[in-house]
Formats: sequence, structure tokens, C-alpha cells
Amino acid sequence: MSFNFVFQSILDFFALYWWIIVPIIFLPLYSSTALFVTHEKRKRENKWVILDIKISRETKKTPQAMEQILETMNGWGTLPSRKPTEWASLELISIGGEIHFMIRILEKYKNLLESTFFSFYQDVDIKEVDDYMDHVPSNTAQLYARDLNVWGTELILGKEGAYPIKSYKEFTSGGEGKEFDPMSVFTEIMGRLLPDEFLGVQMILMPISTKSVREKYKPLLEKLKAKPKEGETLDTTTLKLTLGTDAKKVKVVEENLSKPFFNTLIRAIYVAPRSSFREKYAKQGIVSSFNQYASPDLNSFKKNSQTEIGDVLPNPDKLFALFPKSRDEARKERILHTYRHRDVPPVSAMGKLISSMFFHTNNASRFVELSTESLATVFHLPTTVVLTAPFMQRVESRKVGPPQGLAIFGGNEDLEIFET
Repeated sequence: MSFNFVFQSILDFFALYWWIIVPIIFLPLYSSTALFVTHEKRKRENKWVILDIKISRETKKTPQAMEQILETMNGWGTLPSRKPTEWASLELISIGGEIHFMIRILEKYKNLLESTFFSFYQDVDIKEVDDYMDHVPSNTAQLYARDLNVWGTELILGKEGAYPIKSYKEFTSGGEGKEFDPMSVFTEIMGRLLPDEFLGVQMILMPISTKSVREKYKPLLEKLKAKPKEGETLDTTTLKLTLGTDAKKVKVVEENLSKPFFNTLIRAIYVAPRSSFREKYAKQGIVSSFNQYASPDLNSFKKNSQTEIGDVLPNPDKLFALFPKSRDEARKERILHTYRHRDVPPVSAMGKLISSMFFHTNNASRFVELSTESLATVFHLPTTVVLTAPFMQRVESRKVGPPQGLAIFGGNEDLEIFET
């Protein structure tokens, strides 16, 4: 059988059945591209506000107040499977050592968020502000033109989202039963930045249903509850330790899965003049701040090595790196863009391909599943002890109550977000 005969047979087959073959190949590509275009259009139509949140020196609220606020936010709007362009962003930033707690949210949720905060923090001061990222270069060309440099990364969980991180309920000072606020580690590191330095942590939140999370991790729970297999021999001491550890895990995991959940994308970015660029300080500061949430045998945070700036550059631990400098520059460009726009990775394959760079594909970002308790542990308004720090923004006197005229119920457009 000659090659020409085979080739001609293929051509004849394609000529007869092209009307079936072409749709099979291109329809999925078209659908994937259309989904990406639709989502990008919605992103550009969204109207956002950034709220700067300050509280008084005398506040004694615990992170539980923030957990309740997050539980309320979790019930707003539709799930991301239906409207993946709706999300919120919790942001902790330091500009030259001056620390701000901010939330970026869709404009239609502004009144609801303010009302919710005033319900739990009577002394809170909420002000709509301009985007601080307007003062940060939007790309590497502007960055280098201003003689600046950037480091950044994303953070992910070490294990499945069913396992919680160390909760705020577990933080103690070790003396007289007093609570230790984990936010003090962030504020201590961020408060020591030099005047021209910027450090920010951003957490993108998209609500997911508790039911779907429990269904996803049902096999894991069953595995943890499983007793030793028949015929498996364990000494009495080992058996007691194994059953005791698994029983504790089951209890903690079940409690975690009973909470509302968010798909969460965590980014950190550091920008400073090249002459005073302290990448090691920023990197170690972020890592140590998130390391405090590590819980033995449960969960912890780690850097996403596929997004970290500098991870692709040659070092003694790597024998070979392909186009390291070009790939690192692409990562810088990516994080300057995604942090500025609080962007989420495309859900479609064609979207990831279209939005990719030559040396960096747009499929490295990872959402992690965090319960409201875990999120409130990582991001909450600091307690009185932390507020004594000189670099913390705060309200100097207590407020009598929320401002008059605040929309509590909203209009019809606000009520639409509760429709199922």
C-alpha cells in the first residue's frame, strides 16, 4: 500500500465528511472562546469601590466579628458557576510603613457591606478611596523607567481545603489566658517598610456552597473515619495513637466543613526602588506571616512556585532553567497586571491560552478553599493590642454610631442579589 494511496484516502474521507468533522473540532473551541469573551466583557462593565476601614483604639472585637461579616458576604449574589465575574477582595497594604485594611467590592454591595460592618464594629470608620494601585507602575516598562523593581507570589494550601489552618481561637500568648492577635506579625513586618516601599497582600473571594464542598470531601471524611482493615496488626499503643489522632482530625474537619466557604486566591506583591530593594525582607516577611497559621497534621500555606518572581532564575538547587530571565520578566508583568485588576484566572481553556504570555502561560494561579473561620483568622480588623502600634491607621475617638442616612435596606437593584 503506497503512501499516495493512504493520503488520497484521507483526503477523500475528509471531503465526504468535513461537515461532521469541522464542528466536532471547532465547536468546543468556539464555545470556550465565547465564554472567555463574555466574562471579560462583564469584568469591564462592573463598577467597583475600594473602602478603607479604620477602627478606634478602644475596640475589643475578636476575629469572630469578621467571621460573621464574611458569613454575611458569602450569602450575597449568585455562585461563581453562574456569575464568575463577581467577587470581592480583602486587602492589607503598607505604603511606606503606613498600614491600611481595605475591601474592594462591587458598587452595588457597598451599602450592604457598610451596614454589616456597623452591625459588628460600632466604632468603625469606612471611607471610599481611590485605588492605591494607581501609584504603582502598571507594567515592567513603567517600573524600570521609575528605577523600581518588584517581587511577588501567590500562596496556596499545603493540603486539601477540607483541612483547616490554625484558627484564631487557638492563638494564645501563653500567659494569663490572654489572646494573641496573629495580625501583629503582619503589622510588625509591614510597619517597618521604608518611605518609598510598598507591600500588599490581596485575597480574592468567590463564594461556593457549603453543600458542594461537603460532597467533594465526603470520601476524605469516610477515609478518616475508617477503622483498621481486618487482618491489619497494630500494637495497642500505636492503635490508640492512630485512632485518637484520626478522631481529632475528623472532628476538626467536620467543624471546618460546616462553615461557609470561599474560593480564595491569595497574592502578595512588593515594589521598591532598586537602590533599596529588599526582596529577602519582603519574601521572608510574607512567608513567616503565613507560616504562623500552620497547624500540625492539618493544613498550612506555601508559596505557589509557578507564580513566584525569581523562582525560575538559576540557583544551586537547579541544574537547568530554560529562558530564566525572560520567564521571570513575564511573571513580573503578570503579577503587576493581576494584582492591579484583582484578576481571576479564566475558567475556559481558550481563555487561558488567549491571555497567556509567550514565556508564561495563564494557568498557574490556584484558588484554595477557605472557610469563613480560616479567612477571618488571616484577615480581620486588629485588636486593641495591635492598634497601639504607631504605624496603624485608626480613629482617634469613639463614634456614637453609624452615620445618618446610611441605606439599610437598599433599592430594588440591591434586593436582586438575594434571588436564587
